[in-house]
Amino acid sequence: MDEDHAAQLQRLKETDPEFYKFLLKEDKSLLSFGKDQPDSAEENDDSDLSESEDQNENEGDQMQVGEDGASEIDEESSQFENHQSSNKQKKTLLEKDQHAVTVALVNTWAKRLRAQPLRIVRRIVLAYSSVIQTDADNIKQKDSSLREKFTVSSPSAYNALLHLTLSQVPKFLHKRLPLKDRKMEATQLPGWKKLKNIIKVFVKATISLILQSSDANMTSLLIKTLSQAVPYIVVLPKLRRTVLKDILTVCTREESVATVAVILFLRQMLFYSSLIFSLDILKSAYMTFVRCTKFVNLNNHDHVRLFQTAVKELFLQDEQTAYQLAFIYIRQLAIYLRDAHCLKRPSAHQMVHSWQFISCLQLWTHVIADSMQHNTSSVMQTLLYPLIQVCLGAVSLLQTPRYFPFHFHLIRTMIFAMEKCHVFIPLSSAILIPLQSTEVLRKPAKRITKPLNMALTLSFPKSYIGTKPFQDAVIEEINGLMLQYLEQLAGNIGFPEAIIPIFSFFRHVLKNCKNVALRKTLKSLSDQLEANSKFIATHRSRVEHSPLDVNKNDEFECRMKDIGTPLQKFVKLWRDHEQKKRKLLMAHGEIPKDEDGIEESEIQGEADANNFAEGSENENFVWEDEVDEESDEESTVPQPKRRKTKQNKFPEQNIDEKKKKKKQKTSVVSNEGDYEQEGSDNNLDWMFE
Repeated sequence: MDEDHAAQLQRLKETDPEFYKFLLKEDKSLLSFGKDQPDSAEENDDSDLSESEDQNENEGDQMQVGEDGASEIDEESSQFENHQSSNKQKKTLLEKDQHAVTVALVNTWAKRLRAQPLRIVRRIVLAYSSVIQTDADNIKQKDSSLREKFTVSSPSAYNALLHLTLSQVPKFLHKRLPLKDRKMEATQLPGWKKLKNIIKVFVKATISLILQSSDANMTSLLIKTLSQAVPYIVVLPKLRRTVLKDILTVCTREESVATVAVILFLRQMLFYSSLIFSLDILKSAYMTFVRCTKFVNLNNHDHVRLFQTAVKELFLQDEQTAYQLAFIYIRQLAIYLRDAHCLKRPSAHQMVHSWQFISCLQLWTHVIADSMQHNTSSVMQTLLYPLIQVCLGAVSLLQTPRYFPFHFHLIRTMIFAMEKCHVFIPLSSAILIPLQSTEVLRKPAKRITKPLNMALTLSFPKSYIGTKPFQDAVIEEINGLMLQYLEQLAGNIGFPEAIIPIFSFFRHVLKNCKNVALRKTLKSLSDQLEANSKFIATHRSRVEHSPLDVNKNDEFECRMKDIGTPLQKFVKLWRDHEQKKRKLLMAHGEIPKDEDGIEESEIQGEADANNFAEGSENENFVWEDEVDEESDEESTVPQPKRRKTKQNKFPEQNIDEKKKKKKQKTSVVSNEGDYEQEGSDNNLDWMFE
């Protein structure tokens, strides 16, 4: 039939060329009849898949041949046109009956899957794509004819089709395209050309279903199924970029189960990807993390920490690639800090004083610390120094009381780097900066405010500054940071000399301090430092090596850590107390009063019992110009009138007793003498020179 019609068209071209040109202008479908028809059933299925991918191009192929100019053609061509239109009508009626997806049809496909796997998989994927795109919101209205190619009769049929597709298609792809090595590319396998369209349609439909899914467990299941097709996705440049962009949007939903599935998917993509695409994966993951950390609160705090750990694990998969991105982004953070110092504009300061800036510094600190723990000669080690310089520069940017929480976050990050990377960072001056503020030293303002969760606070509200919750939060943070910082030096052979500037600063602060809570905290902290200093001095008096012998000093420090110094034992108790408090904060948003009945005095008592098990007694460190705390408390509470007692007949004896008490209070227990400086200068940088 096709050969006879082609011969007739050839004769028409020779006998009547003008009419042949007319047909070329008006309707070319009559002249190209039979050239593009598939030769087999499998090629027919390939055309269906290509229609599902290029929907806009195939819309015109479903139109029937127009009847314009029918009076001008001969009787033979008109009969052929009528015959062709009747065949198309029969074909459309047949397709409407075949494309209604039912449970029986899905069961039939499952039974015939072994006999004709390639053809049945094509039909399954085409039906799966049509059903998923029918539910999508972003399908254009002009493609409604293609969307209705496959319809689902019932929810049970929809579930059966999804189950059959998600369970059988990945198995079929791995069977037809086996990859024995990660260096092998799927494009080099013999069956790639036949399965390329199937992979594209299946992946696009699954991504569309993931974006539509609102259940975290269902999303995780779909991502795990899609991860089985990762070796075939990474060899298609356009498809892999689309998949990477869409799959990372799932992380913004703040669902832990789905986020873990996405990270495992990206980890598998890194395994099969080249160097260029690996950079794209890590860069996209980092930028998504930055967008997720724009705001940190009680609801998304756990998700931010989970996402931070997940991105860190991705960067540790390939240190060479991670080094390139870490160098670029740490440099970018340094540029933001430089602009804030030089321009001194609110917009530049806002770029630094943000959760995104802190989260990025914390992320790179964890990446560098973990890489150095796995490999001491890691290439990431060279980025530690510039990262710490950025942190110190951010601390010195704005030292107003409102931004104290921002400073505490940065100091906590540097203490973590100091602990994990085994480096020394001078942080005592940065930790004690808030003690120079008059808002902390003076008596609290009489305003009713609620306590703040410092782990989720970036800056103090203006109404909180100078209040009792403000002072309590700052004092508690200073105490905790100083304990964590000095814990790293607790076993060092030079610990007694390292704490001398800190003692001198404490004495200077207490001269003008009217805050009772601060005085108690500094006394407790000084007692622990003095006990640890005596412990180290006692043990180092028994050694005979020179202080210049670094190896012997390291052995001494390791021995002290194994024994357990008094400060380390106290910090352990303090951390247990802080962990209980943190659980309460995460559960209730604030700490209920008298929840556990744990007070700092109880920690102090337990620490004293553990610190002096050897029989040595702790001598209290007495401060100069000490003010009696009971007198401060009595001044705030009205006391009943008391009867006047008779004065001593010997006033000279009373004067001598007062002088003796004052001398006892001004005596300072120190091996190096009195380090108090005269004067009351506000600039205290000389103490740390």
